Amino acid sequence: MTMDLIDRAFLSRHEASLARGATSILEQQEPMMQPVVEQVVEPIVADLLRIADDEWMRLVARVGTAVADGARVIALAGRERGEGRSTVARGLVHLLREQGHAADLGQRPDLRESDSPEGRMRDCVVCDAGVWFPPGPVHRGRLARAALGCDVVILVRRAARPPCPAHEQALVGLGIRLLGEIVTFAGSTMAVAP
Repeated sequence: MTMDLIDRAFLSRHEASLARGATSILEQQEPMMQPVVEQVVEPIVADLLRIADDEWMRLVARVGTAVADGARVIALAGRERGEGRSTVARGLVHLLREQGHAADLGQRPDLRESDSPEGRMRDCVVCDAGVWFPPGPVHRGRLARAALGCDVVILVRRAARPPCPAHEQALVGLGIRLLGEIVTFAGSTMAVAP
């Protein structure tokens, strides 16, 4: 699994604060949340799952409904690097697995047998699909190629950036199903837009 620069920076700051003796958010959790966090490798993902619990549950509910309706490749797309797409993908896969889905991080449209001992087919693959909306006009052909093999898309943007209805309209115009938009904040939280 690769981490982008923002993920590595968050993780290194978190590890540095723990080395200085700071109390981890993980240690402050209620006992009923412990099993959830123990399965997550990256501490920053565990912290985000705890901090923004309601937002994560709304996101998982939307994705779970899309998977039940037949979606197999869930793409997280954005405007620029470092928006937190890969971190959101890791948290989403973790929570989907907790709900019984055979979800994996992956490259689209890879739905081969998972590495599980049962060798069962994956329910879904969640992928950081990268930057679909670089600065400038939206190019429908480029967008169509980027979305090839994706069943549904979740847009990710930083809170400092305003929403862009043209991005949503371009996706809908190409027949690409949009599940919603995730807004990431500098304070390590997120919100799921309707």
